[in-house]
Amino acid sequence: SMRLPARWGKRRMGLLVTDLDGRRLSRGRALGRTLRKFLPWELSHVCIWQPSFASDPSSPVFTIGFAAVWLMVGGNVVSILCSPRRQALYDRLAGTRVVRP
Repeated sequence: SMRLPARWGKRRMGLLVTDLDGRRLSRGRALGRTLRKFLPWELSHVCIWQPSFASDPSSPVFTIGFAAVWLMVGGNVVSILCSPRRQALYDRLAGTRVVRP
């Protein structure tokens, strides 16, 4: 089966995710990038649902979790603005970049 070079949104925008040398990503690197990219999203869901299931709804886990989400999101924005290659923090950590071929 043929592997697609990009997901739907990237293909539609004519973008490609590569390693820092412009090579195609291995499955492991692509998975690592995806996990880092979606971590704030998933953590926010855990924090939203946590009060519903917690025995103590005043637990600081909710506040600490959302603070971590905002730090990660803010870190991505700052990284994009400050990086010469306009890489988000998750791209810098994964050793990847988004390019227009």
